[in-house]
Amino acid sequence: MKAPTVRPAVSVSAGLNPAFYEPVVAVLSPRWIGRASHHPKYGFVEAVSFKSKQEIEMPHPTDVYVGRRVREARVAKGMSQTDLGDKLGVSFQQVQKYEKGTNRIGASRLLQTSMALSVPVEYFFDGIDGVDADEGPNNAKLSRKAIATATKLHQIPDDAMRREIIRLIDVAAEARLAS
Repeated sequence: MKAPTVRPAVSVSAGLNPAFYEPVVAVLSPRWIGRASHHPKYGFVEAVSFKSKQEIEMPHPTDVYVGRRVREARVAKGMSQTDLGDKLGVSFQQVQKYEKGTNRIGASRLLQTSMALSVPVEYFFDGIDGVDADEGPNNAKLSRKAIATATKLHQIPDDAMRREIIRLIDVAAEARLAS
């Protein structure tokens, strides 16, 4: 028999015995949501609270922006998620969640992250204007290749050559927009 899925949006309580709380969460399936019922093994089960779909699925735009800046700094340093996770004492999956904005980065963890990436804490908030941080062309997601290219461009010691390369890129972008 296939194990039923667990719905994280629902808090449950079971009968009068608090020992039933954990087992009930493990067997909660969509057919149990939204009504009180009797479970053959665990007794009385009642769905008591719901979160809106937005609360479940939508990370806050500020968390997404800060996560994006963490990713940009990490890639610019040539560091993998595993390397950053090791420096922070978390798994690479946790670093992924930080970078996506799925999990919020606490103040102490943000300070640790800034030290691990050798950037000031303010770096993660540079360019953010309120809660609508995802809007506008300046906040577009940068690909790994774009960040690596910008890093290599910054490493060119000759300022004149760097300006010429930037001018060439500007001309190519304008020509592409004109066509």
